[in-house]
Parts: sequence; structure tokens; C-alpha cells
Amino acid sequence: MDFPDFGQFEPFLTLRRKMGAQRLGSFEFFDPKVHLTAQERLVLLRQGILLPVVALRKLNDATIAFKNARVLVWPESDAITTTYHLSWCDQFPAATHLRAGVQVGRLANARVCQACLDLLQYEGHNSHRHRHDAYYEKVRAEFDVRAFFARYPHYPVK
Repeated sequence: MDFPDFGQFEPFLTLRRKMGAQRLGSFEFFDPKVHLTAQERLVLLRQGILLPVVALRKLNDATIAFKNARVLVWPESDAITTTYHLSWCDQFPAATHLRAGVQVGRLANARVCQACLDLLQYEGHNSHRHRHDAYYEKVRAEFDVRAFFARYPHYPVK
């Protein structure tokens, strides 16, 4: 079956001229229930967003997403000790411990969850193997959120 060249198809060219489109492109439907808004992206990067746990989802790689963005998560009540989670590990705060939800974003003076590093096997991290404790401590101490998001892109995820 031969299809016409839709780039040269006169009814589409006429419609494109009426719309003022200069070139061909693609369209992605924006749904604020599924996609981050510009405001949400800014707040995520600055101080985080208070969310109910049901607003989060576990991705196939075990990391955590809010809408179409991979995020870090820490319990609202844990704002002083600031242990944040990269994945839905066995230490991930249960909904009963969160009450109002969780904050999502980046923390300046925080430490990464050791169980998350284990689950993701980040930089070979495995705290159950004690032969390399010094190395695992170094991975935790030198953990860099930018390097994490370089490996696991923050935005967009599906």
C-alpha cells in the first residue's frame, strides 16, 4: 500500500499554514495529573513538596517517582536527622509513620539511606558484606546527588 507524503499533502499544508506552523513537529499531551508543572519542578529543586505517599510510585529500577520525575524522599518528621531515600527500600517509611506525607526534593545537610544504596547496588554498595566496610563508608560519605541523577535521570521518567 502506498501512502502519500504527508509533508507534501495539500490539505495538511493548508491546515499548517492556517495554524501558522513553520515546520513539522510532534505533540505531547500535557496532563498536570501525570506531568510536573513548571511550578512543581521549581519547588522540587528548592525545598521539596509535602506529598501523601499515594502520590509516589516505585519505578522498575526501584527508584521513586512523583508524576514524571524521579525524586529523593524523606519523612516529614525526619527533617532534623535528614536521612533521605533514593529507592523503595526495606527502610522506606511506612505510611503510618508519615502521617501527612513526605517531602520530595534535595536536602543540603543530609545523609543517604544505606538500605537504598544496597538495593540499587550503587557503586557496588553492599553493607551486608563486611570485608569492604571502609569502601562502603566512603561511598556513603562521598555520595553526590548530581552523580545519582546523572545515572538515574531526574526528569522526565515514564
